[in-house]
Order: sequence, then structure tokens, then C-alpha cells
Amino acid sequence: MDNDFFYPIHDIIPDREGHGMVIGKNGSLTYVVRLSSPEVYSLYKDELATRHAVFVQAFSHMPDNSWVHKQDIFRSLPFQSTGVGMSYLAKSDQEHFSGRKYLKHSCMIAFTLAGIQSLSSAYVKNIFSFKENLSGEDSERLDEFLSAVEFAINNLSALRNTRIDFLSLDELREYLFLSANFSEKNGIRDIHFEEQITAGNTKARVYAITDDEFLPEQYPVYGKDYTVSKDKSELYMSPSEAFGGIHLNHNHVYNQILYFYSDKKLKDMLRRNLDSHIANRGWDRINSPAKIAKMTELVKEIKDNNEILCYAHYSVVLWEEDTQQLELAEKELRSSLDLFDLKYYIPSYGNLADLYAGGIVGCVSSLRLEYMFMTSLSLAVAFFVHYTGFSDDPDGILFNDRLTQIPLRKDIWDANNRRIKARNAVVIAPTGSGKSFLTNNIIHQLLDKDFTVVGVEFGNSFKQLCYLYPEIAIHIEYDQNQPLGINPFDLGGSPMTPEKEETLVALCLRFWQNSSTDPNLTVALRKMLSQYYCDVSQGHSFPGFYTYLTQNYESLCEKCDIRPDYFDIDSFRHVCSEFMPGKSYANLCAAEGVASSLSDKRFIHFELTKVKANPFVASVVMSLLFDVINNKILSDPSKKGYIIFDEYAETAQMKSSNSLQGDIHQTVAFFYQKIRKENGAVMTIIQSPFQLPKNEYTKGIIANTQLLYVLEGTEVVYDAVIKTFMIKNNAHINQMKSIQNNYDCTHPYSECWIRFGENYALTVRLEASARKYLAFQTQGEKRAALDRLYSTNGHDMQTAIETYLTSKK
Repeated sequence: MDNDFFYPIHDIIPDREGHGMVIGKNGSLTYVVRLSSPEVYSLYKDELATRHAVFVQAFSHMPDNSWVHKQDIFRSLPFQSTGVGMSYLAKSDQEHFSGRKYLKHSCMIAFTLAGIQSLSSAYVKNIFSFKENLSGEDSERLDEFLSAVEFAINNLSALRNTRIDFLSLDELREYLFLSANFSEKNGIRDIHFEEQITAGNTKARVYAITDDEFLPEQYPVYGKDYTVSKDKSELYMSPSEAFGGIHLNHNHVYNQILYFYSDKKLKDMLRRNLDSHIANRGWDRINSPAKIAKMTELVKEIKDNNEILCYAHYSVVLWEEDTQQLELAEKELRSSLDLFDLKYYIPSYGNLADLYAGGIVGCVSSLRLEYMFMTSLSLAVAFFVHYTGFSDDPDGILFNDRLTQIPLRKDIWDANNRRIKARNAVVIAPTGSGKSFLTNNIIHQLLDKDFTVVGVEFGNSFKQLCYLYPEIAIHIEYDQNQPLGINPFDLGGSPMTPEKEETLVALCLRFWQNSSTDPNLTVALRKMLSQYYCDVSQGHSFPGFYTYLTQNYESLCEKCDIRPDYFDIDSFRHVCSEFMPGKSYANLCAAEGVASSLSDKRFIHFELTKVKANPFVASVVMSLLFDVINNKILSDPSKKGYIIFDEYAETAQMKSSNSLQGDIHQTVAFFYQKIRKENGAVMTIIQSPFQLPKNEYTKGIIANTQLLYVLEGTEVVYDAVIKTFMIKNNAHINQMKSIQNNYDCTHPYSECWIRFGENYALTVRLEASARKYLAFQTQGEKRAALDRLYSTNGHDMQTAIETYLTSKK
């Protein structure tokens, strides 16, 4: 059967706004809009109920002899990388996911007005002003129809996470070609109808719901979604998602067609049918009572609820080039239909041709009533699907989606403030949940995007990344036998600022272990520091300042107008001498050391395991690190920077015995507040919210957290997250509770729930290519083997990974 002859489409033309519309040969006019729907797993049951009610309301004004055709097309396509990122790990991921099959979803709603008797002649007379040439009655019907379409679009557009777009002329033509030919390839193909549809190498089969006898006793608006989790959470979906929507993982079209013949006429017809059954009940004493009772209940329900009646038709079109794949798709479809006790009709030959033609957008008015059944609008809309797949943000970090695990880009920086006004984060990562992989995955992509990242941890989760980025990374591991090489007193040629002066005053007091809040002391110290930089032009350091102050104390007091009792020089000389060369803490203030070359680095990794046992040294080292953070991130707003504190609870435990208790936690809380105004972000990683101290600084961190990452944990952890971050959205809560890692499947993965502010959340998966999996190993035999290869091949981690993979083939 030749397509060009078969289609009842007269033309596709633009309206006055440039929106494409379809003119039918049978006197029909169709407007088509694109519907963008919420992501799968994102709606709770009350939201699905609201969505159903809004769809019912949206179509409640459709005039007589009009149609609504919602068409969802799901195409199974091979994933093709966009080529973002050319680093070693980025290229590894591109190769790993290339060709992975996923579903691409498009959804259209077509509004059709049929029976416009004067349309063809008006169109032929002038295609650009056909409306003016319609008969008076047809013109009035068209105005009523356009008002109903506008009403429907306004209602649907108001739904959360839903967008309506009109199609341009070219977009509409491309879509119709795709949906009718099962292919985007150029060239019209003959389509043959026998037991199945054949179009070139493509074979298609149709399953249709054409009779109310095919329906179950009850069909709910929503049901439990068990596709990812059954025990810990409650995820919901429209039941039709299983056989016509996102959960049928094969090429398919789901047609949801409503025909608004006439509400009044249909109600009169229903009443006459009931009267006829009552009058003739003696002819079938076995079945008539049940039918009459069912029809009586339906008539009463329609009257009580003021229901609108319409005709409905649903069909699922499966297509594949491979026959085995088509049979597999059929098996899954039948299983899903059986699960909901739905019967179905499998057409062939002429009936198959009729259903195929009626399922083409713009051709729906050619669908005969014998393929439809009368129902309430409310029940008809219950068969609609509402979910779509996950969509990429224009920019961001690549994770993996929860359906087929193809790369999924989500914007955790959000420079345009679409979801969040800042980008501070907290990661809740119970032991063994995949924390190292998550954070390394984020960090390496930030580095690929030219971010500056400072990582502070009490472990070695980030050390491996330093090996992969030797030109821009530095690993600094505190060792009391090695000079640290961080010199906050070196201004690097920049002028002294009030903020820097405040930092140096605080640092001197920390070295001195002096917790006094006496302003006389701090002002005296500030004056002496200022004079030091005036008198000494270069080589600034704490030992230099110590020598300068102790040798010139009396003259400094006179020059700076400082009373000697404001500043205890004997105490300062005695306590701070420990930081001079040859003394206990000399390594902390040495101008040259392991961190001396960090000025040109973009990834600075501090590993502080060895300072945990000494709270004082830890507090000093943390103070030095905060100065590095100020210099590398906060001082230059043109650079994007990220500060990451791994195992942050260690900091809280460490400082509990410190006389300056609260200072480190206070400083981190200050970063959370201050960095919102800078071009930076802070991320802290903890195992549970219970690990955070209960004070105003923790409250400040929580209040200034815009991104929340939660990895697989226990109910106790999840409940603590809900309470601490005051999460009230039920869909978000159940998304979080549904996360579960699976390392035993074909493509092993961990899962992470990410919440952007209060209005958007999703669960992503994290799947590793073989190279990335090895690169992110932090312990065990694989890590030890890589370290041995790294130490013997000239310190080249990429070569070590390739050598290891080759040895395992």
C-alpha cells in the first residue's frame, strides 16, 4: 500500500504564528503540541492524582466531533557520545558507553476538529486565509475548538515539571514522517499489511484495546512502581507505564485517543441502552442481571460525579528489524497487559491497516467507531502515561541514568540559577556505599572543566587522581619529619589586605595557643605585623616575624604606641619558639617543603591522617590550609573553585580536646556562607547527619547547603537525613529510600540520590569503565598492583592502568 495514497492528509501548513497544523482530506484540522513530562520516579501518588485531575479538566471543554490524540513514541537508539572532555578518563567513558541502547521519548498531543464541511474548498481558494473563507457555522465551530485547545494547553502548562511547545512547520513534517515510516531515513517506503506491518526491513505489530469488555473491574489512576525497589520505598506510576510507557524497553508507540462525539448524545445513548437491557432482561436471565447492575451503577456514577462521556481507543505499536527482538518485545508487552488483567485485540490485514492509519497524528478522525468504546473521560485519562526518561542539562557533571545507565549530565554548578542559587553540598556516605567513586567522579570532571579543587581528607580517597593529573595536581601528606612548605606570610607580591592581616593575626594567636579575646592584644599584634612588612621588604615568614618581634620588641612598642602590658613578650617568645628551626614544630613553618610548588596547581590534595593524634598540630595545619583556600579560591572570583572536606566528622572529633574548640567547624560554616558570594562551592562528606555537632555552626552549614547527595544506607541514616534537612516532599523521600547498589549484574553500579534545593531531585547511577574503575580504587589487591606498576614505570598512572588491563586479558 503506497503511503502517499494512503494518508488522508491534504497538507501541512503554518498558522499565523508559524505553528504547524494538519489539514485533512476529510475536512479535519489538527493542531499538534509537544508535551515535556516529568522524569520517571519523580511523582508521588498525590501528584499523579492531581495530574490526572488536571488532564480531565483540560479536555472537559472539547467541542462535539473533536479528538484528542496523545501519542508517545519510544525509540531504542544506540548512545553516541557528544565528545565532551578529552581527558584519559573522559575518553575511557566515551568508549565504554558508546552503542549502549536507550529509549528516546517524544510525546505529542494532537487536537483535531472533524467535519468542517467547507474546509477543503476554503483551503483550495486560499491556503493562507482559509479561515475567512469557511462557512459561518464552520467558522464558529473552529473558534470554539481553538478556545478549547487554548484552555487545555493553559491547564496542562500549569502542571509541575511540564512544558508545552508548539511545533514549527518543519518539526511537524519531520515528526509525521518518523511516526508513519518507523524511521528517520529519507525516502517514503511502501507499507504492507498482513499478519504484521512490513515497511522495508522493519516489522511492526499492533495490540489494541478497542472494547470496554477488555477492561478490568477497576483501573486505578496510579499504582506501585516496583521496577527498581520493592522493600524500602513507595514509588508510583500510571499503570500504563508498564505496557505503553517508559518501562516497556523496546521500540513502541502508545496511542491514547479520545473522541468527543457529544456528551449529551452519549449519555442519552447510555440511558437507552440501559432501558433496552431492562426491557429485554427475560431473554438472558443468566447474564442480564449483572449487566444491568453494572450499567445502572455506571449511569449513577456519571450523574453523581458529573462525568463527561467520550469514546476511547488505545493501541501499542511494536516495531523492530530483528524478528527475535520483536517477539521478545511482544512477550514483555503481553506479560504487562496480563498483569493488569487487560485483554487486547491483535489486528491483521485490513483492520491492521485501519488502526495504523488512524494512529497517525492528524489522521485520527479516520478511525472508525467500531475500534473504540464509550467511557467516562476520567477513566479514559487514567490510561495515559505521564513519565519520560531523564534529560541532560546543557552543562554539568556526567552520572548515569537509572534506566539504561547511559551518561546523564546534571548541572551541579548552575551558573544560571535554574534550580539553586548557590552550589554548596553535603554528601551522606555510609561506609561501603560508593563514596570514593562518587567524589572522584565529580572531582575529575571538575578538573577537566578547569576548576580549582582543594581536597582535605583523613584518608587517601583522592590520592589516585593526583597520579592521573601530574601537571596540575599535588598530593600533600603531612609528616612531622618533613617540612610542610605552606607560608601564609608570603604575600607573593600582592599588597596586604585587611582580610589577610586578620588571617595572620589569628594564625599567630593559634601558634601562641592564646585564646584571649582582649582587643588590646589583637590590636597590638596587628600593629606589629604591619610594621614588620614596612621594615622587612622580602623573605617574610613566621620565623622571620618571630625574630623581628623578639629582637625589636621595646622599640616596636614605642614606635607603634603599644603599652608593654598589652603584649606578653615573654610568653610569646617561649611558646612560639617551638616553631623555630630545630624545634618541635619547625616543619609547620618551613618556607620550603612538600607544598612549596602548589602555586601553579589546580588540584591540591591534603592528606591529614597523621595529624589526628595531635589536636593542636591538626588545628594549626587546618589554619594553614584555610589560608591556601583563601589564596587559591576565594581571592580570585574569576576562577571556579571547589573545596571538599572528606570524612568531615574526623574534624569534629579531633577538635573536641582542643582549647580553641569550635574554630575549625566555625571556619567551615563561614565558608558555606561566604563562598555563596564567590565563584566557589564547599562540599563536606560525612557518614551520617548524626556525626555533625549540634550547634549554630552546623545549623549554618545546613541552611547554606543547596546540593544534597545521599548514598545507599540504612533507614536510620535516611530518617536522620529527612529530619536534619527538613525534607517534606514525599516523592523525594521515596526516591532516596529506593536507592540500592548492585555489583552482581551485567553492568555493576552504585546509586546516589541528589537533591537540588527543594524542588528537584533524582536518583542517578554510577557505572565505571574498566579504566575508571581501576583509577578510583583506594585499597585492596588491585590498588596495590597499580601502585607497584606506577612506582616502576616512571610514575605514569595511565601506563600502569593499561599494563594492568593487558595482563588480565
